[in-house]
Amino acid sequence: MELPAGVAAEGSAHPVHRGRSIGPESSTALGAIVIFAATRLIDLGEFRRPLAFRHSEFILTSATCRSALIFDILYGVLLGVALSVAEMPARIAVPTMPSWSWACRASP
Repeated sequence: MELPAGVAAEGSAHPVHRGRSIGPESSTALGAIVIFAATRLIDLGEFRRPLAFRHSEFILTSATCRSALIFDILYGVLLGVALSVAEMPARIAVPTMPSWSWACRASP
């Protein structure tokens, strides 16, 4: 009995293309192409910008990138947002230098 196109046999571990199972060599080549394309999308030079701005921004950026690679894009971004919200009270509690100088000039 022949299976319709796009349907795998019971217990088949390989993807199906036009009714035939794709072999492990083809899956390996496809994986290599996907990894190559993903590395071309990431510009490592852009990781220097948060480092020049603030060290905590670089930590947030790298933690979000790593968690997206480890846990999947949705959970990685959610973890990055959660880390950013968790860091927010620290930013609010310690004012930046320009506001310190303004506060020192305003006090008698």
